Amino acid sequence: MKFSVIMPIYNCQETLSKSIESILNQTYPDWELILIDDGSTDGSLSVCQAYAVKDSRIRVIYQENVGQGITCNNGMEASKGDYLVFCDADDFYETDALQKLSDAAGESMPDLIVGGYRRIQTKNDKSVIVCQERKGLSLHADSQEAARNVYMTLKKNALINTRWAKAYRREIISHENVRFPGFKRCQDVVYNVDFYDKINNLVAIPDLLYNFDIHDRNFQVKKYPVDIFDIHKALHLKLISTLTKWGKLEDYTRHFNRLYISGLLVLLRANYQNQWNLSKKARRELSSKMLCDEVTLEACRTVPKGIKDKLLRLVVKSRNVTLVNMFLAITVFLQKMKG
Repeated sequence: MKFSVIMPIYNCQETLSKSIESILNQTYPDWELILIDDGSTDGSLSVCQAYAVKDSRIRVIYQENVGQGITCNNGMEASKGDYLVFCDADDFYETDALQKLSDAAGESMPDLIVGGYRRIQTKNDKSVIVCQERKGLSLHADSQEAARNVYMTLKKNALINTRWAKAYRREIISHENVRFPGFKRCQDVVYNVDFYDKINNLVAIPDLLYNFDIHDRNFQVKKYPVDIFDIHKALHLKLISTLTKWGKLEDYTRHFNRLYISGLLVLLRANYQNQWNLSKKARRELSSKMLCDEVTLEACRTVPKGIKDKLLRLVVKSRNVTLVNMFLAITVFLQKMKG
Protein backbone atom coordinates (compact mmCIF):
# COMPACT_ATOMS: atom_id res chain seq x y z
CA MET A 1 0.00 0.00 0.00
CA LYS A 2 1.42 3.34 -1.05
CA PHE A 3 0.67 6.81 0.33
CA SER A 4 0.95 9.99 -1.69
CA VAL A 5 1.72 12.86 0.68
CA ILE A 6 0.76 16.19 -0.89
CA MET A 7 2.32 19.37 0.49
CA PRO A 8 1.25 22.76 -0.93
CA ILE A 9 3.95 25.39 -0.33
CA TYR A 10 3.95 29.15 -0.41
CA ASN A 11 6.70 31.17 1.27
CA CYS A 12 7.34 28.66 4.06
CA GLN A 13 11.13 28.57 3.97
CA GLU A 14 11.55 28.74 7.75
CA THR A 15 9.17 25.87 8.59
CA LEU A 16 9.41 23.74 5.47
CA SER A 17 12.32 21.51 6.51
CA LYS A 18 10.55 20.39 9.68
CA SER A 19 7.46 19.43 7.67
CA ILE A 20 9.45 17.50 5.08
CA GLU A 21 11.56 15.77 7.73
CA SER A 22 8.38 14.54 9.42
CA ILE A 23 7.64 12.54 6.25
CA LEU A 24 11.23 11.39 5.72
CA ASN A 25 11.25 10.06 9.29
CA GLN A 26 8.11 7.96 8.88
CA THR A 27 8.45 4.39 10.12
CA TYR A 28 6.31 3.28 7.17
CA PRO A 29 8.50 3.36 4.02
CA ASP A 30 6.12 3.09 1.06
CA TRP A 31 5.25 6.70 0.26
CA GLU A 32 5.85 9.49 -2.21
CA LEU A 33 6.08 13.13 -1.19
CA ILE A 34 4.81 15.66 -3.74
CA LEU A 35 6.04 19.17 -3.00
CA ILE A 36 4.11 21.82 -4.96
CA ASP A 37 5.64 25.27 -4.79
CA ASP A 38 2.87 27.75 -5.53
CA GLY A 39 5.05 30.57 -6.85
CA SER A 40 7.00 31.23 -3.64
CA THR A 41 9.11 34.38 -3.54
CA ASP A 42 11.43 33.22 -0.74
CA GLY A 43 13.81 30.24 -0.74
CA SER A 44 11.15 27.55 -0.45
CA LEU A 45 11.77 26.11 -3.91
CA SER A 46 15.49 25.69 -3.22
CA VAL A 47 14.68 23.80 0.00
CA CYS A 48 12.36 21.48 -1.95
CA GLN A 49 14.93 20.81 -4.65
CA ALA A 50 17.64 20.03 -2.10
CA TYR A 51 15.47 17.38 -0.46
CA ALA A 52 14.48 15.88 -3.83
CA VAL A 53 18.17 15.25 -4.55
CA LYS A 54 18.52 13.34 -1.28
CA ASP A 55 15.48 11.05 -1.65
CA SER A 56 14.00 9.70 -4.89
CA ARG A 57 10.56 9.40 -3.26
CA ILE A 58 10.30 13.20 -3.30
CA ARG A 59 8.98 15.03 -6.35
CA VAL A 60 8.93 18.80 -6.81
CA ILE A 61 6.40 20.74 -8.87
CA TYR A 62 6.73 24.47 -9.44
CA GLN A 63 3.84 26.63 -10.66
CA GLU A 64 2.76 30.23 -10.82
CA ASN A 65 0.72 31.32 -7.80
CA VAL A 66 -2.86 30.00 -8.04
CA GLY A 67 -3.86 29.50 -4.39
CA GLN A 68 -3.90 26.56 -2.01
CA GLY A 69 -7.02 24.79 -3.27
CA ILE A 70 -5.89 24.58 -6.89
CA THR A 71 -2.40 23.63 -5.70
CA CYS A 72 -3.83 20.64 -3.84
CA ASN A 73 -5.75 19.67 -6.98
CA ASN A 74 -2.52 19.71 -9.00
CA GLY A 75 -0.89 17.53 -6.38
CA MET A 76 -3.74 15.03 -6.59
CA GLU A 77 -3.41 14.92 -10.38
CA ALA A 78 0.29 14.04 -10.02
CA SER A 79 -0.21 11.42 -7.29
CA LYS A 80 0.21 7.66 -7.81
CA GLY A 81 -0.51 6.21 -4.37
CA ASP A 82 -3.44 4.17 -3.11
CA TYR A 83 -4.22 6.85 -0.53
CA LEU A 84 -3.74 10.61 -0.47
CA VAL A 85 -2.47 12.34 2.68
CA PHE A 86 -2.12 16.12 3.02
CA CYS A 87 0.43 18.07 5.03
CA ASP A 88 0.77 21.84 5.28
CA ALA A 89 4.28 23.25 4.97
CA ASP A 90 4.30 24.67 8.51
CA ASP A 91 2.88 21.59 10.27
CA PHE A 92 4.23 18.08 10.79
CA TYR A 93 3.13 14.45 11.23
CA GLU A 94 4.01 12.06 14.03
CA THR A 95 6.67 9.59 12.86
CA ASP A 96 4.31 6.60 13.02
CA ALA A 97 1.33 8.33 11.36
CA LEU A 98 1.53 6.50 8.04
CA GLN A 99 2.05 3.17 9.78
CA LYS A 100 -1.11 3.72 11.84
CA LEU A 101 -3.04 4.72 8.74
CA SER A 102 -1.78 1.61 6.98
CA ASP A 103 -2.80 -0.59 9.91
CA ALA A 104 -6.25 0.99 9.90
CA ALA A 105 -6.62 0.39 6.16
CA GLY A 106 -5.77 -3.29 6.51
CA GLU A 107 -7.15 -5.54 3.80
CA SER A 108 -10.54 -3.83 3.63
CA MET A 109 -9.09 -0.56 2.21
CA PRO A 110 -11.82 1.84 3.41
CA ASP A 111 -12.57 4.94 1.37
CA LEU A 112 -11.64 7.28 4.23
CA ILE A 113 -9.50 6.98 7.36
CA VAL A 114 -9.81 9.71 10.00
CA GLY A 115 -7.33 10.31 12.84
CA GLY A 116 -6.76 12.87 15.57
CA TYR A 117 -4.48 15.91 15.78
CA ARG A 118 -2.96 18.49 18.09
CA ARG A 119 -3.02 22.27 17.92
CA ILE A 120 0.42 23.46 18.94
CA GLN A 121 2.27 26.77 19.04
CA THR A 122 5.95 27.10 18.21
CA LYS A 123 7.67 29.93 20.06
CA ASN A 124 10.63 31.98 18.88
CA ASP A 125 12.95 29.84 20.97
CA LYS A 126 11.64 26.79 19.03
CA SER A 127 9.86 25.43 22.10
CA VAL A 128 6.47 23.85 21.41
CA ILE A 129 3.33 24.36 23.47
CA VAL A 130 0.42 21.94 23.06
CA CYS A 131 -2.70 24.12 22.97
CA GLN A 132 -5.33 21.48 22.32
CA GLU A 133 -5.65 17.80 21.52
CA ARG A 134 -8.38 16.53 19.24
CA LYS A 135 -8.20 12.81 19.81
CA GLY A 136 -9.73 10.64 17.16
CA LEU A 137 -12.57 8.18 17.59
CA SER A 138 -12.74 4.41 17.35
CA LEU A 139 -15.44 3.55 14.85
CA HIS A 140 -16.16 1.66 11.66
CA ALA A 141 -18.84 2.42 9.11
CA ASP A 142 -19.24 -0.41 6.62
CA SER A 143 -21.87 1.11 4.34
CA GLN A 144 -22.79 4.47 2.85
CA GLU A 145 -25.73 4.82 5.23
CA ALA A 146 -23.56 3.97 8.25
CA ALA A 147 -20.96 6.51 7.15
CA ARG A 148 -23.58 9.23 6.84
CA ASN A 149 -24.97 8.32 10.25
CA VAL A 150 -21.64 9.19 11.91
CA TYR A 151 -21.01 12.41 9.98
CA MET A 152 -22.31 14.67 12.76
CA THR A 153 -20.31 12.72 15.34
CA LEU A 154 -17.14 13.48 13.42
CA LYS A 155 -18.19 17.09 12.90
CA LYS A 156 -19.00 17.70 16.58
CA ASN A 157 -15.55 16.34 17.46
CA ALA A 158 -13.92 18.70 14.89
CA LEU A 159 -12.51 15.77 12.90
CA ILE A 160 -14.10 16.17 9.48
CA ASN A 161 -13.53 19.75 8.30
CA THR A 162 -9.77 19.70 7.70
CA ARG A 163 -7.84 17.80 5.02
CA TRP A 164 -5.00 16.66 7.26
CA ALA A 165 -4.87 13.72 9.70
CA LYS A 166 -6.78 11.69 7.11
CA ALA A 167 -6.15 9.23 4.31
CA TYR A 168 -8.36 9.54 1.22
CA ARG A 169 -8.63 6.64 -1.17
CA ARG A 170 -7.35 7.98 -4.49
CA GLU A 171 -9.66 5.77 -6.54
CA ILE A 172 -12.69 7.68 -5.20
CA ILE A 173 -11.11 11.06 -5.97
CA SER A 174 -10.20 10.05 -9.52
CA HIS A 175 -13.44 8.27 -10.36
CA GLU A 176 -15.76 10.90 -8.84
CA ASN A 177 -13.60 13.90 -9.79
CA VAL A 178 -13.60 15.34 -6.25
CA ARG A 179 -11.65 18.61 -6.21
CA PHE A 180 -10.92 21.57 -3.97
CA PRO A 181 -12.72 24.84 -4.81
CA GLY A 182 -10.70 27.95 -5.58
CA PHE A 183 -11.67 29.70 -2.32
CA LYS A 184 -9.16 31.78 -0.40
CA ARG A 185 -10.22 30.00 2.78
CA CYS A 186 -12.39 27.09 3.87
CA GLN A 187 -11.54 24.93 0.83
CA ASP A 188 -11.19 21.88 3.06
CA VAL A 189 -14.80 21.98 4.26
CA VAL A 190 -16.20 21.87 0.73
CA TYR A 191 -13.73 19.19 -0.35
CA ASN A 192 -14.55 16.96 2.60
CA VAL A 193 -18.32 17.29 2.13
CA ASP A 194 -17.97 16.41 -1.56
CA PHE A 195 -15.67 13.47 -0.82
CA TYR A 196 -17.84 12.23 2.06
CA ASP A 197 -20.84 12.27 -0.27
CA LYS A 198 -19.12 9.64 -2.43
CA ILE A 199 -17.77 7.19 0.17
CA ASN A 200 -19.23 3.78 1.01
CA ASN A 201 -17.26 3.11 4.21
CA LEU A 202 -14.79 4.66 6.63
CA VAL A 203 -12.62 3.95 9.63
CA ALA A 204 -11.81 6.40 12.43
CA ILE A 205 -8.88 5.78 14.76
CA PRO A 206 -8.14 7.37 18.16
CA ASP A 207 -4.47 8.08 17.42
CA LEU A 208 -3.03 11.61 17.32
CA LEU A 209 -1.36 11.78 13.91
CA TYR A 210 -0.81 15.45 13.08
CA ASN A 211 0.50 18.65 14.64
CA PHE A 212 -1.21 21.84 13.48
CA ASP A 213 1.05 24.79 14.30
CA ILE A 214 -0.84 28.04 14.96
CA HIS A 215 2.30 30.20 15.09
CA ASP A 216 1.80 33.67 13.60
CA ARG A 217 -0.91 32.52 11.21
CA ASN A 218 -2.63 35.90 11.18
CA PHE A 219 -0.25 37.21 8.51
CA GLN A 220 -1.73 34.71 6.08
CA VAL A 221 -5.23 36.17 6.30
CA LYS A 222 -4.78 39.88 6.95
CA LYS A 223 -5.48 40.83 3.33
CA TYR A 224 -8.65 38.78 2.95
CA PRO A 225 -11.58 40.84 1.64
CA VAL A 226 -15.07 41.04 3.07
CA ASP A 227 -16.28 38.20 0.84
CA ILE A 228 -15.08 35.79 3.54
CA PHE A 229 -18.59 36.25 4.97
CA ASP A 230 -20.11 35.07 1.70
CA ILE A 231 -17.86 32.01 1.76
CA HIS A 232 -18.92 31.27 5.35
CA LYS A 233 -22.57 31.51 4.38
CA ALA A 234 -22.10 29.40 1.24
CA LEU A 235 -20.44 26.61 3.24
CA HIS A 236 -23.39 26.25 5.57
CA LEU A 237 -25.89 26.34 2.73
CA LYS A 238 -23.88 23.59 1.03
CA LEU A 239 -24.00 21.50 4.19
CA ILE A 240 -27.74 21.96 4.43
CA SER A 241 -28.19 20.96 0.79
CA THR A 242 -26.00 17.85 1.13
CA LEU A 243 -27.52 16.68 4.40
CA THR A 244 -31.01 17.19 2.99
CA LYS A 245 -30.05 14.83 0.17
CA TRP A 246 -28.80 12.32 2.73
CA GLY A 247 -31.99 12.61 4.78
CA LYS A 248 -29.85 13.77 7.73
CA LEU A 249 -30.87 17.41 7.95
CA GLU A 250 -32.67 16.94 11.27
CA ASP A 251 -29.43 15.71 12.86
CA TYR A 252 -27.66 18.83 11.64
CA THR A 253 -30.28 21.44 12.48
CA ARG A 254 -29.88 20.63 16.17
CA HIS A 255 -26.37 22.02 15.89
CA PHE A 256 -26.57 24.27 12.84
CA ASN A 257 -27.54 27.55 14.46
CA ARG A 258 -24.95 27.28 17.18
CA LEU A 259 -22.24 26.37 14.68
CA TYR A 260 -23.28 29.11 12.29
CA ILE A 261 -23.46 31.87 14.89
CA SER A 262 -20.20 30.69 16.48
CA GLY A 263 -18.58 30.85 13.05
CA LEU A 264 -19.88 34.36 12.51
CA LEU A 265 -18.53 35.33 15.91
CA VAL A 266 -15.06 34.10 14.96
CA LEU A 267 -15.34 36.02 11.72
CA LEU A 268 -16.39 39.22 13.49
CA ARG A 269 -13.74 39.03 16.16
CA ALA A 270 -10.99 38.34 13.63
CA ASN A 271 -11.99 41.37 11.60
CA TYR A 272 -12.63 43.76 14.45
CA GLN A 273 -9.43 42.84 16.23
CA ASN A 274 -7.53 43.92 13.10
CA GLN A 275 -6.26 40.43 12.37
CA TRP A 276 -7.46 40.87 8.79
CA ASN A 277 -6.58 44.54 8.59
CA LEU A 278 -9.89 45.64 7.10
CA SER A 279 -10.62 49.30 6.48
CA LYS A 280 -13.50 51.09 8.25
CA LYS A 281 -15.44 50.99 5.01
CA ALA A 282 -14.95 47.23 4.70
CA ARG A 283 -16.04 46.72 8.30
CA ARG A 284 -19.20 48.73 7.73
CA GLU A 285 -19.89 46.64 4.63
CA LEU A 286 -19.45 43.43 6.61
CA SER A 287 -21.74 44.70 9.37
CA SER A 288 -24.40 45.73 6.86
CA LYS A 289 -24.27 42.33 5.17
CA MET A 290 -24.79 40.49 8.43
CA LEU A 291 -27.65 42.70 9.58
CA CYS A 292 -29.46 42.22 6.27
CA ASP A 293 -28.70 38.57 5.62
CA GLU A 294 -31.65 36.17 5.92
CA VAL A 295 -29.52 33.17 6.87
CA THR A 296 -27.83 35.11 9.67
CA LEU A 297 -31.12 36.48 11.00
CA GLU A 298 -32.79 33.08 10.91
CA ALA A 299 -29.89 31.50 12.77
CA CYS A 300 -29.96 34.26 15.39
CA ARG A 301 -33.74 34.01 15.68
CA THR A 302 -33.80 30.31 16.46
CA VAL A 303 -30.62 29.82 18.46
CA PRO A 304 -31.45 28.82 22.08
CA LYS A 305 -31.29 31.61 24.65
CA GLY A 306 -28.54 29.96 26.69
CA ILE A 307 -26.28 29.78 23.66
CA LYS A 308 -27.18 33.33 22.66
CA ASP A 309 -26.20 34.56 26.13
CA LYS A 310 -22.90 32.69 25.92
CA LEU A 311 -22.15 34.20 22.52
CA LEU A 312 -22.99 37.68 23.81
CA ARG A 313 -20.56 37.20 26.70
CA LEU A 314 -17.85 36.25 24.21
CA VAL A 315 -18.63 39.34 22.15
CA VAL A 316 -18.43 41.57 25.22
CA LYS A 317 -15.16 39.89 26.20
CA SER A 318 -13.64 41.14 22.94
CA ARG A 319 -14.07 44.69 24.33
CA ASN A 320 -14.90 46.12 20.96
CA VAL A 321 -17.75 48.62 21.16
CA THR A 322 -18.69 48.34 17.48
CA LEU A 323 -18.85 44.55 17.69
CA VAL A 324 -21.01 44.63 20.83
CA ASN A 325 -23.36 47.18 19.29
CA MET A 326 -23.66 45.08 16.16
CA PHE A 327 -24.62 41.94 18.07
CA LEU A 328 -27.11 43.90 20.17
CA ALA A 329 -28.57 45.45 17.00
CA ILE A 330 -29.27 41.98 15.64
CA THR A 331 -30.89 40.97 18.94
CA VAL A 332 -33.10 44.09 19.07
CA PHE A 333 -34.10 43.61 15.43
CA LEU A 334 -35.20 40.04 16.11
CA GLN A 335 -37.16 41.06 19.21
CA LYS A 336 -39.07 43.62 17.12
CA MET A 337 -39.81 40.95 14.52
CA LYS A 338 -41.23 38.69 17.21
CA GLY A 339 -43.37 41.59 18.51
